[in-house]
Amino acid sequence: MECPHLSDFDKLTTSPNLRTILMTTNNGAKNPPPETLEKLQPRGTRSSRTSQIQHHCQVCKSDRSPWMCVLCGQVHCGRYVNSHARKHFLNDNQHFLAICCHSRAAFCYACDDYVINDTQSKCIVRALEQFQNNQTSTKTNKRKDIQPESGLSPSTKDNLKAKRIRLAGIRNLGNTCYMNSVLQCLSHIQRFTSSVEKQPGIKVDLNSTSNGSGTHKRKLMQLSNVNANSKPELLIETLRSTIYLLKKSGKSCIIPESLFSMIGRNPRFRGYQQQDAHEFLRYVLDRLDKECLENYPDSDDKRTNNDNNNVKRIKKDQVPKSGASIIGNIFGGILQNEVNCLECGFKSHKQDPFMDLSLDIPSPRAKSATVPHGNNSDNSSESPDQDSSNTNGGTCHLIDCLSSFIELEELTETELYYCSNCQKKQRSTKRFWIRKLPDVLCLHLKRFRYNNFIRTKIDDYIQFPIQGLDMKRFVMANKHETRGSSCGPTTYDLVAFIEHHGSGVGSGHYTAYCRHEDYWFHFDDSSVTACDESTVRRSKAYILFYNKRS
Repeated sequence: MECPHLSDFDKLTTSPNLRTILMTTNNGAKNPPPETLEKLQPRGTRSSRTSQIQHHCQVCKSDRSPWMCVLCGQVHCGRYVNSHARKHFLNDNQHFLAICCHSRAAFCYACDDYVINDTQSKCIVRALEQFQNNQTSTKTNKRKDIQPESGLSPSTKDNLKAKRIRLAGIRNLGNTCYMNSVLQCLSHIQRFTSSVEKQPGIKVDLNSTSNGSGTHKRKLMQLSNVNANSKPELLIETLRSTIYLLKKSGKSCIIPESLFSMIGRNPRFRGYQQQDAHEFLRYVLDRLDKECLENYPDSDDKRTNNDNNNVKRIKKDQVPKSGASIIGNIFGGILQNEVNCLECGFKSHKQDPFMDLSLDIPSPRAKSATVPHGNNSDNSSESPDQDSSNTNGGTCHLIDCLSSFIELEELTETELYYCSNCQKKQRSTKRFWIRKLPDVLCLHLKRFRYNNFIRTKIDDYIQFPIQGLDMKRFVMANKHETRGSSCGPTTYDLVAFIEHHGSGVGSGHYTAYCRHEDYWFHFDDSSVTACDESTVRRSKAYILFYNKRS
């Protein structure tokens, strides 16, 4: 937004003091400032990789979401950590302008929004120039701090290996953290990315060893021109190029402008308001599913090889089974809905496809009556790390949420079921079973609900398994109604999840945790940091993605 308060900022600071302010942080100690902000930095001067300097909050010492006050140079944590940057502004409202040390964004606390303009004296631009001037000296100083690996513990060595892995972040284009977190999770689901990359229309050479910008540019131009004559705006093509950038561009941060522009054509996601990550995920999966069904050729091969547009011939074994798209084959499962008439006992069965399961978070009283967790080895191994208590004074497990999902429920008077046997509406019970498990199980915890027409958030801590989530007890194939059938593998391992920070769905902040090469990483927009399993276990997950074990 165009910030009206920046005109007052020139009165608060002067050019001679700017260099000192930007060079001094953390109680006056010399601390090289963060990387330049790509948002306001002139094109052509952007560095190819961000600085990995860690800044810590002056108050709580946290290195998560650090923000530097442009007026005084102090560093504080963001509002979704301990909100010390916002408290710094509330203590003195002249300190309204801050720069994120990770996400390359300027923020006005008086407007409570991101800033896209500058002061008349170009204070923000000059701040960026000062950051740029200090990058070279920062990299030189960092080399002196490298410790030899000999004598380090295995866990320390693993942390060092994880920190050497270079993964790309995603630039926040203005309250787009909901989109960024979903993209990061999808890009770390190997079955999904592999299917999208191989989808007929273009052959992307992901094995190319060339890192030249010209090669990347040519490939991305090819990607954007696929099916240009018939359907120029396919989400799958834009998403394919975005995933390619995330995985192969070699950049520390990508800017998904084309994807954001395409998504913004939908009125639901237009503008720069905060959106619900789950609604966005469902929109993406549903649209991809529809596009694949409409544009995927049938098993009779009608396409020919064309070297000019790189359209590849589709093989019969690539055609999705049972009329499902590649999206349905990955995320799609089947629910069985059972309704039992309480008057005559007649049972009605209905099967419905699903791409995710939305799970209620049971209250402490309700969860005490759910199915016990059993002797799952993963549950017992996690309990020492999961002592965090929720707001209800206890710890709820993901199994409690799943058990609540399949519990027998008596329908209310406003939901009377029409019994075909009684030929009228009757009191009845309803329950769900999972008839078919998907390859990638997406679980959405219903943290947002309406209370007296006000949407509130359930911020309870939900314990979830990282490995060995056994879904066997929730699958109908284990019940007598489908005797003789087989449900196949039922064990899942966590690959990624999204966490919501803050109090409301229309506000707050989304980040993602993803597993890459046996290491966990935290994705906070353009910031990517390695983390250990204890950090993962302590997180308050909102959407979880599990891979089925083969």
